[in-house]
Amino acid sequence: MQDDNTAIVNDSPERVELPGVIELLKSRWPEAVLVIAFHACLIMLSWHTLKMSVSFDGTTEGAPFASLPDGWAFMVGFGVIIFLIVSEMLRLGFLRTAVTGGCRHREPIELLKTGRSFFWRIVRFEIIFAVSLFAVWFVLVVVFGNLWGTNHEVEKFPIWITRGAQPLARIILMKPCLLIPAMIVTCDYNLRKSFQSLKQYRLMDNRSIIALFMVWVIVQVFFVMRPNQAGSDAATGVQYFTMGIWAIVLGTLNLAVTLAAVLFVANTLKEKAELGGLEIDE
Repeated sequence: MQDDNTAIVNDSPERVELPGVIELLKSRWPEAVLVIAFHACLIMLSWHTLKMSVSFDGTTEGAPFASLPDGWAFMVGFGVIIFLIVSEMLRLGFLRTAVTGGCRHREPIELLKTGRSFFWRIVRFEIIFAVSLFAVWFVLVVVFGNLWGTNHEVEKFPIWITRGAQPLARIILMKPCLLIPAMIVTCDYNLRKSFQSLKQYRLMDNRSIIALFMVWVIVQVFFVMRPNQAGSDAATGVQYFTMGIWAIVLGTLNLAVTLAAVLFVANTLKEKAELGGLEIDE
């Protein structure tokens, strides 16, 4: 079996034959459930923290977390960050081992160790992507706002413009959104190499991954457009249940989409290497 730090595509007869997304998730369902559970819990934890930080009138005055001592508030924030790091390392470890080990099961500690080497590169990409996403969103909002006739007064833009521009911006940036992290995980590239290699992939030829991405975006649209209850009174059991369902669905789609992107990159590398059309870095 290949070591996780070796190139994905080489001339070894032991090269892993990559399964499909569904097959891989079914074969490694305990790990997939763990990754999805951590992602869903992170969404729930972030939502609950926001809810406890904002009072009914939308301000922080009188909110439960606002009255906490500074030390406790720091511990809450620190706990969320630690949970985020662990969740992301598990996901990255799962993605990497999917292309190096196929359907072979891995222990959670192995996923963490594997994902750790990619974590900071993914963080740097997420920062760059967030800035790019905001820039595209802002341009879309201004364009649609002018067409709507709001005279550049952003606060008067209809909510469907400000919120609807978010998924549209993500669709515009779909290729780097999917393939840059996939190349980092699959090829062990740095950010510069990943951006330089982006043109080698024809994402539009893969309709299944585009369809899966669109489903993911549509679900995010419904999630963003749902009634905002962050400033309401104490959450009810129904609210927690509904939010839990949202979190599980989003976590499942997030893993499926990123896994599909990783397998797409790995299979593309494999095909081009067999044709002698791509040089693989060892």
